[in-house]
Amino acid sequence: MKTFICSFVCCLLSFCPFNILKAQKDSTAAPSLLHLKQVMSYEVIKTNLLAYLMGPSVITSELGLSYEFSLSKKHSVSVGASFLTKNIFIFLSEKLDSSHSKKGTVVQTSQPLKISGYRFQAQYKFILPLNKYPCGFYIGPHASFSTFNYSYRQRGFTKDFYRTVHQNVSLLMGYQHIINNKVFVDLYCGLGYKDNYAYYYKTLTDYEKVDDEFILTGIPIKVKFSMGYYIGFKL
Repeated sequence: MKTFICSFVCCLLSFCPFNILKAQKDSTAAPSLLHLKQVMSYEVIKTNLLAYLMGPSVITSELGLSYEFSLSKKHSVSVGASFLTKNIFIFLSEKLDSSHSKKGTVVQTSQPLKISGYRFQAQYKFILPLNKYPCGFYIGPHASFSTFNYSYRQRGFTKDFYRTVHQNVSLLMGYQHIINNKVFVDLYCGLGYKDNYAYYYKTLTDYEKVDDEFILTGIPIKVKFSMGYYIGFKL
């Protein structure tokens, strides 16, 4: 976890000298130029609709928001937080499975899955030259940390469950556009490194580390591939 955080912080700090020098230069600019800079800045609240169908894991759905704000004409930062819950398709299949009734009595053929957790993420964007601010192609680092517990609802007092941790650092490329100066659309893809693992808790005090990639996908790889989009509103 410490290595993961340090890697992303180093990525962000690599841009700091440029922004500090630019801020000093802007502070000595004419009032008209400062006014223009303020007009061209933007703040956006956005969400990833695809994450509602599948979150960081194939068994989760992600409900969250991100806040993005510009640092300068070519630079912006976004931070986001999400709640992780049971994948919507799993939820619907369980509802269908438990809907069979006979004489008013619901007959449930399988135990429902319980999932709860959270996710935090951050991203730095550099809008590439020859683009019309704030629209255009961009590139920048992205980091994500998520954790969630999942188990089957047990009868009696059984406490066994899995706790997973997903963390990754990626380099994303994308294209963003603001329609009518209000609606924000952001398409992206990228590659990076991921470190996913899980713990199996036999009881609250007796647990062991297991291979999360094997449990959920059967493919124990460290490469992270990202693709998706955000949609939101400019504040």
